[in-house]
Amino acid sequence: MNIMPTLNGQKLADEIEALPPMVPSLLRLTELVGSGDYSLAEVEKLITYDQGLTLDTLKLANSATMVGRVRVASVKDAVVRLGGERLSKYLFSRWLGGSVKVPLRTYGIDAGRFWSHGVITALACEALSDGDEKSIHFSAGLLHDMGKIVLDHFALRLGISLDWVQVPDSVQLLNMEKDLFGMDHGEIGAAIMKNWNFPDSVIDAANSMQGRSISNPILTAAHEIDLWILDQELQLENPVLPSGIPEELAAKVLFDYQAIRATVGV
Repeated sequence: MNIMPTLNGQKLADEIEALPPMVPSLLRLTELVGSGDYSLAEVEKLITYDQGLTLDTLKLANSATMVGRVRVASVKDAVVRLGGERLSKYLFSRWLGGSVKVPLRTYGIDAGRFWSHGVITALACEALSDGDEKSIHFSAGLLHDMGKIVLDHFALRLGISLDWVQVPDSVQLLNMEKDLFGMDHGEIGAAIMKNWNFPDSVIDAANSMQGRSISNPILTAAHEIDLWILDQELQLENPVLPSGIPEELAAKVLFDYQAIRATVGV
C-alpha cells in the first residue's frame, strides 16, 4: 500500500529553505513602523544600510505615481516623500511580488492573482481593524497564504494533481490539505514566519485568520472585498458587497491597492 508522504520535520524545513528569503532589514522596518513609535530618521537609517532596500526606496520615490517636480537622490528625501507607513507597505508588497513568479498550479492561481489577493487582503484587514492592530493585520493578511507556495511545490514534486480550485470552503480546504500532507497551508505559513523571526503577534493573527473552527470575521470580510475589487477590475455589472461592509471602506481599499500596484509595478 502506498502511503502519502507527510510534509513535516526535515521535509518542511527543506521546502521553507527553498523559498526566497525574507530580507532582515525589511522585517525590522515592518516591526519599527508597526510599533507606531518611530522617527523618519530611524526609518532612513534602517534602509540606508541595506543596498536592496535603498534601491527599491529610491525607485518607489521616483516612480511615475510618486514623483514630484524634483526627483529625489537620497534615502532621506525618499523617506520624507513617502513616509514610514506607506514606504513599509510598498516595500513589503514589492517583496511579495518577487517571491512568487510562477503560477501555483495545484491551486489554479497565477502569480499576479496570488500577489493581488495578498495585497488587497492585507489592505482590507488593516482597514477593518482598530488602533494598534492595523499594522499587525496588514502583515498577517499579506502573508496568510504563504503556506500555499510550499504545498504547491511539494505536491508538484510528488506528481500530485488535485482540483482544489473547486473546494467551496476554506475550512474544507485546510482539512483536505491536512489529511493529504499532515499539515495545512496555515500551519505551514506559521512555520515560515517563525523561521523568518516574525513577531508572535503577526503569526498569531495570521493563524486566527485561517478560521479552523469558525471563520474569522475580518478575513471573511477582507475576502469579500477582494472579490468585489476583482469584479470591478473585470468590469462586471453592478458588483455588490455583502451587507455590513461599507462601500466607502471597500472603495478606499481599491484606491490604495491601485496606488500600490501602479507604484510597485507588479
